[in-house]
Amino acid sequence: MAALPSEPVGDREDETSGLLAELAELLEAEHGPVPEDLLAEAEAAWPDHG
Repeated sequence: MAALPSEPVGDREDETSGLLAELAELLEAEHGPVPEDLLAEAEAAWPDHG
């Protein structure tokens, strides 16, 4: 299993934070870019309050 990055990659920190950002980074590392509309949908459905 890939190690979690210690710092957000690119501008992802501005768009999402916390666990959702970490999951998006893992997906991106293994499968390529995650479409912004899907990230927005995930953020709306599962806001990260931590």
